[in-house]
Order: sequence, then C-alpha cells, then structure tokens
Amino acid sequence: MTTDDNIFTRILDNYRKGNLEIAEADCRKLLREYPSNAEGHYLLGLILYNTGRLTEAEAAYRDVLKYKPGHVKACQNLGALLHLSGRLDAAAICYQKALAVQPDNQSIEYNLAHAYFAQQKYARAETHFRNVLAVNPGLHEVHFNMGRVLSALGNSTEAIQCYQQAINLKADYTDALNNMGTLLMSRGRYDEAINSFRHAMANAPDNPRLRYNMGIALKGNGQYAQAANSFREALNLDPDFSKAYAELCHCNQMVCEWRSNDYSTGMLVKYTKTCLGKQGESPVYPFDALSLPFTPEIQMRIAATHAGQIRRAAGPSDCFKDNSQTNKAPRLRIGYVSQKFNNHAGAHLIASLFSLHDRKKFEIFAYSIGADDNSTYRQRIMQGCDHFIDVAEENFTTIANRIHDDKINILVDLGVYNTFSRSEIFALRPAPVQVSYLGFPGTSGSDFYDYILTDRTVTPPDQQQWYTEKFVYLPHCYQVNDHLLDLPEQVPDRTACGLPDKGFVFCSFNNSYKIEPVMFDVWMNILARVPDSVLWLLAHSRETTTNLRREAGSRGIDSTRLVFAEKLPKELHLSRHRHAGLFLDTRVYNAHTTASDSLRVGVPVLTIPGATFASRVAASLLNAVNLPEMIATCAEEYADIAVKYSTDSQYMATIKTILSTNVNSSPLFDTPLYARHLEAAYRQMWDMYASGSGAQQVLVKPN
Repeated sequence: MTTDDNIFTRILDNYRKGNLEIAEADCRKLLREYPSNAEGHYLLGLILYNTGRLTEAEAAYRDVLKYKPGHVKACQNLGALLHLSGRLDAAAICYQKALAVQPDNQSIEYNLAHAYFAQQKYARAETHFRNVLAVNPGLHEVHFNMGRVLSALGNSTEAIQCYQQAINLKADYTDALNNMGTLLMSRGRYDEAINSFRHAMANAPDNPRLRYNMGIALKGNGQYAQAANSFREALNLDPDFSKAYAELCHCNQMVCEWRSNDYSTGMLVKYTKTCLGKQGESPVYPFDALSLPFTPEIQMRIAATHAGQIRRAAGPSDCFKDNSQTNKAPRLRIGYVSQKFNNHAGAHLIASLFSLHDRKKFEIFAYSIGADDNSTYRQRIMQGCDHFIDVAEENFTTIANRIHDDKINILVDLGVYNTFSRSEIFALRPAPVQVSYLGFPGTSGSDFYDYILTDRTVTPPDQQQWYTEKFVYLPHCYQVNDHLLDLPEQVPDRTACGLPDKGFVFCSFNNSYKIEPVMFDVWMNILARVPDSVLWLLAHSRETTTNLRREAGSRGIDSTRLVFAEKLPKELHLSRHRHAGLFLDTRVYNAHTTASDSLRVGVPVLTIPGATFASRVAASLLNAVNLPEMIATCAEEYADIAVKYSTDSQYMATIKTILSTNVNSSPLFDTPLYARHLEAAYRQMWDMYASGSGAQQVLVKPN
C-alpha cells in the first residue's frame, strides 16, 4: 500500500467515525501536495457538506469535475446541492451528465425526475419516474411521486391508480392516502374520498390538514354537520388554519346555523382582509366569496390569489405561440367548456343556444369536462353543436392541446371557479381569445380571460377597475334563457304542495347558503305585517329546516309559517311554482336561474341590488322584462313593496299584467335574438384580436 493509499484510508476511516476535523485536515494536506487529485476534492466535498459548509462543498465538487469531468458521484452530489439551493436548471444539468455516464443508475434518474417536478416540467418528470418504475416497480415512493406528476398534469384517473399502488405497497402511507382522497373528491367520488381520509387519519390523528380534507369531502357529500365537526377538529389542532375557519363558516351558511360560536360572517370578512393585507392567500374560495358581504375590490383580490394558484398548477402558458394561424378561419370557431353539460341550472338556461348559432358564420364546439348524466339537457346540447367532445377523463394539458388542434378562435368558460371547473385549461391559453361567461358572476382576477360577458346593470362601467377582464356589454341582460322551456299546464293543488288552503304565499327558491340573517329579518317582518301569509322555501337538509324554523320562532313568527318544498324535477317544480304570489330575492347573492324561472311562470321577483355582480342579477332580469317597480333601493322599501303587493289586489293585478305582457314580448326570453347579440359580441372580440389592438370594452347594439 502506498503513502497516498494510507492517507486515503485514514481520511475515510475518520470520516466514517465522525472525526470530521481530522479528516478535513488530512484531506487538505493531501490536496496541498496533489492539488489536481479528483478523489481528494471529492472527499473534501463530502466532509464540508456534513459540516454544513455548503458553499465550500459546492466548490469542492466543482474542482472534482474540473479534474475529472465524468465523476458520477460528484455530479450527483453537486446536483443535490444545487437542487437544495433552488438552482433547479443547474441541478438538472448535473443529473443529466451523471446519467449519461451511468444510464442505468436509478438513484440519479429519480433525482432528475424530482428536479423536473420542482421546475414544473411535468412531462419530463413523468418520463423519468416511469423509467425508474420500469426497473423497480416495487418502490412505493416512486409510485407516489408519479401520482403527484400525473395529478399536476391533470390526469387524475391514472394518478389515483398510482396512489393506490403506493398504498398497496405501504398500507400506512399517509401522504398517498391524503393525495388520493383529494383527487377522488375532484372527481365527485366523495364516499371513496371519505374512506381514504379516514384511513389516513388513523395513521396521523394529529394532522390538521387531514381533518380539513375530510371536512371538504363530507361537505361535498352534503354531510354539513359532520363536515363542521371535522373543520373544528382541524382548528383545535391548528388555531391559525384560516381555510378551515372559512369552510366552517360556509358549512354553517349551508345549514343556516347563525348562532353557533364558530359562525361570524363579520369575523371571516375581517380575517380575509387581514390575510390579503399581508399579501397572503385568501382563506375563502372565490365562489364562496360571492355569498359573503365583500366589496368588488376584495372579491377581485380573493380571485387573484386563486388565479395565482391556478397559474402555478398549470405551468408555463407560452406553449401555444402559434395561435395566429387561426386568423384565416372561414368561420369563427367557438369553443364552450363546461363541467355542467347535464341536468344543472346552467344547462337549463343555455340548452337551446347552441343550435341557434348561425352556421354560415360560426362553427360550434362543446368540450364536456363533467359527468354524462344521460339527461335531456345533455342530449339537446349535444345535438345543438357541430362537435361535442367528452373530455371528462382527460388531463387539462391534453384538453388544451385538443382545443388548440381544433383551431378554436374564441374559447368560452361556462364555469371558471365553479365546483369541478378546470381553469388550468384556460391558464395554458390554447385559444387566442378567452371569455368568462354565465357560470361565475364575478372576476377571475387572472390574465387568462380576456373578456367577461355582462350587461350594464350587473357591472356598471365604474366597476371595470375591479375586473381583470374587459366588459362585453350585451344590450339587455347578460343571462341567456331557454325559449323552448316547456311550461306545464297541470298545477297540483295547494294541499299537495304542503301549502295552507288560504293565505298569501311568498317564496324564495334559492340555495340555503344565500339566505342570511339580515334578509331573513326583513322576511320575518313581512310575514308579521301580512297575516296568514307563509314563506315557501326549498328543503335542503334536516338541519337547515330545523335552524330556519328556530330562527323564525325567535323573531316572533310561528315556525309553521315556513313551508319547505322538497326538490323535484324542473317541470314539476315549475308547475307548483304558480301557487306562489311573490318571489322574495336574497340580498348578497341573488337568485339567478330561479329568478328567471319565477318570471317565466308569471311570479314577480322583488330584489334589492347590491354592489357586486352576484347581487345585481335579479335587477338585470327585472329591467329586461321592464319591471323596475320591483327593484327596491333599501330593506325598508323592499318590505313595503312586498306588503303592498300582497295586500293591495289592484296593485298586484297591475304588476302581474305588466309581467305577463312583457314575458312574451321582452328580449329576456327571446333566445334567437340573444344568439344574434352574442354572435355580434364574438365578432367584435375577434376583429379586435385580428387587428392586433388587444382586448377592449365591447358594446353590442340591440337589433
């Protein structure tokens, strides 16, 4: 054994025993005598790394590669250091060089896949994780990371399979159980998600995130009381868990639980503003924010934080740079994206629109990202489009590529931030012009929607400052309606509907989360002033019914004067609707589809417009049927109009005559006319894009 061999042996022996100072001294002595000794620099790098001197360790590894460029371990270790410091591009290059020397080294390939994942280069990460699994299919961590990559790519079906395989290999794999549950929720498979979170919590009972996710799954499954308990448990474990508090408040909104200690709209609003003020993420989801008393400015800031998350999840948005190729399309290609091409309120409104587009000028594509329920609504939409493409099982990247390959000129999102929407598609910018329409009454707070279809009532011009999209003003009402909606001739008697034989019937067929204490006070005041009247509401859950009856009693109103209508198919609901005398609109988030349904069957709607899009929709509908008399300016006027309408037969007859006359002649229910206005809007948007002028406000003139 030579002297050099002896010193190497001594250095390694001291290194392994933890005698790092001695090992470093010997190493430096060696390098003073042999400064180009690559192995000496490598040993020094190991020692420096283990003493926390990362900058010096990096320099030592670079010296190794200077004298021996093909040194695999030095390449790998330098890559790990660069990765640790966030220099991901450089780290990936080091891993690539090491892999070029040892292409079968699974450890290097695994590290390279991680570097690509951290850079959001998901397709490359997928390739290398698959290579590792092809050789070692029994590695649970690789299956888990493969699931993360596929989830980021939007391929939830295969991602779930990867997480399941990881769990098969390691039954107590908490992270895999949690991620799988989250993906199952995104597919609407709530029972399976709940089961996955339950197993994860058994392994990690003190994990607040698991309690939170369980709450989200229970809430999605309609189990609001159980969901609220899960959110409380998450907050007990982490009192600063802001999103858990927001979800707890929303659960209480859903069941109209306004008295519990953990319900306070005011506190949630204040807390959200504090989070935004610290440049943090909003604890409130953008759609939930619509039913809370936020200003348009705060709604925009909430949406913007969510848009940032969408942008990060989608990755780079410059992959479709050749959109200009669609400039010469003989017909404008319009693509509609929705998760609700089925029996849903949005489809009830838009079902007849697709078939009414002028096929000489427009080619219509529909991309369905939601479940096929085999409903008549879905069938009508399918038949009304030139191309109906079911992409529910595709990842968002594949969908975006399909849209781009279809050379779509204008891409319309009918969901935006609704449940199960896929805004990542739009974040990738697969179409030259992208539009928010109908499904989300507010701003996306993003740069991936150029326009929002609206009208001057829901978004007056002075609100443009609170929208990242340019306003496209339709001439009457932004909301499309189905002119082919069948109105039933048979009407069940009052007894069959659970209504008393006599007395005026007020109704409010809104979702329960839209009902809030301020307007409920007004409603109870109206009942107190109109003897024998009742308030007819939709039944949502046993807890909701119990809580609202209790709230009525606490305000001095006999709880039996609240009548709850069980949910029925649309036709049957419309048939019983005619027993209602006046629709009492909610305040913060108006009735939308339910308001137009009410007007269609001849039941006037009474509303108070607020400051936000969602709080001004009913006013827009009423203006479109020329019934401004039913738009109150304050709560007192609202109550006075309701009382006068229900007690003054002549006034009631006048209002009903105006409504019945205008329903058949107004533009609100003239879908063919609406289609022409919408097409004029599309043409103006496209002309601006083709001219290179960029998105600007659009004003469509009435025909």
